[in-house]
Amino acid sequence: MRKLGVAVLISIFLLCPVVASANSITTDQCIGKVTLILSADDFEEVILYDSDENPSYYTYATDYEAFANGSDTPVEIFCVEDEAAHLGPAEIVYSLYTLASNDYTNKVVAWIAEKYWESDKTLAQLAIWYYLEIIDSISNMDLITDLASILYAAEDVDFSDSSNDFTKNWLIATKEGEQDYLIRATAPVPEPATMLLLGTGLVGLAGASRKKFKK
Repeated sequence: MRKLGVAVLISIFLLCPVVASANSITTDQCIGKVTLILSADDFEEVILYDSDENPSYYTYATDYEAFANGSDTPVEIFCVEDEAAHLGPAEIVYSLYTLASNDYTNKVVAWIAEKYWESDKTLAQLAIWYYLEIIDSISNMDLITDLASILYAAEDVDFSDSSNDFTKNWLIATKEGEQDYLIRATAPVPEPATMLLLGTGLVGLAGASRKKFKK
């Protein structure tokens, strides 16, 4: 059954361009501000289709990190929005929100991020973009099977089991005109007031950002 599901997903990657985006991150409470300096590494070519299904090829960075609130220690972030990235050295101040814990899309994205942020950020970032319908396909055939496997596994998760729900482990940094980023908290966040704050500094973030270059 799993192999059949993966095969179907691979067919979607190869044959079916995505139309209007149906999936998006839903925020809950604003818990303050965070200042990020962004950087990026690792690049993959992806394909976007116009309304006539004509392909355009772009190169996206897929392994990103940031320096938060002046810290010298980089943290990991995931991009979750299709906007032009503004990489360092400029500091950008974002509003920081918790994820709505009753939203299915949030549960899927948080699960992918939690399971793969330490082991394979590139695949996790691509899977998140594909699930959020930010990208339509990728050119690297070697990644398609692995990417489809991640998406199939995420869709197969039983989120009624609270041990599979990681929405309290992740936050969203958002700013109008900038990309939104998924940021991992040091520990699960039961209440906004329990976030680990040192003065104006937020500690223990983790995830990936993105920069897009049109060919």
